[in-house]
Amino acid sequence: LDLGTNDIGLFLGGSLTIADGGLFVPAGAGLLTFDGAGSVAWADQNTVTGVSFGRVKIDGTGKPVTLGSNAYVHTLEVGADSSLAVGGNYITLTNCSGTGDDRPFKVLGSFDAGTGTLRFFGADGTTDIQASGVSYWNLSLWNETAAAPLYRIGTAAGETLVVGGALSLYTEEGGPAVTADA
Repeated sequence: LDLGTNDIGLFLGGSLTIADGGLFVPAGAGLLTFDGAGSVAWADQNTVTGVSFGRVKIDGTGKPVTLGSNAYVHTLEVGADSSLAVGGNYITLTNCSGTGDDRPFKVLGSFDAGTGTLRFFGADGTTDIQASGVSYWNLSLWNETAAAPLYRIGTAAGETLVVGGALSLYTEEGGPAVTADA
C-alpha cells in the first residue's frame, strides 16, 4: 500500500495488518487515521524490519485500537473519544521533535501502556514528552542524530511523569548526550 507517491491520507474504519513481506509507504504530510466506531487491531507482521506507518491518528467514536505488534511511527495522536492499548509491544517514534500541540506523541483519550515501551528517537531540536493524563510502563529517549536532542518532560508546570517500569536515556556510540529537562 503506497500512500507516499501522491502524499494522500487514509481513513480506516477497520483493522490494519501488514503481512510478513508486505509493504506500507506512508504519506509525507497525510495521516493514517483509524476512525469510525468499534474495536480494531493494528499489526505489522514483518519479521525482518518493521514498516513505518508515518503520521498516525486514532480518532473515532469510542474507537479502541489494540496494537498487535511493534510499530514505527513519526507521530501518534490518540483522540479524545479513543483509546490505544499497547500490550507488551513497543512503539517507536522516529526522527521526532515538536513541542506543545505539535509534540509527536499526544494523548487526549486513553493510553494503556500494558508492559510495552514507548521509544522516542529524537531529531535536532526539542521534543515534549506528555506527562499529564499518561502513564508509561517503559519510556526510552534516544539520540539518533549528530546533534543532541532535548527532551522536555511535561507540557505545563506541576505535571508528574509516571513510569511503571524503566526510564532509559540512550546515546548512539560517539554521539552527544541525551538531555531530559523537567
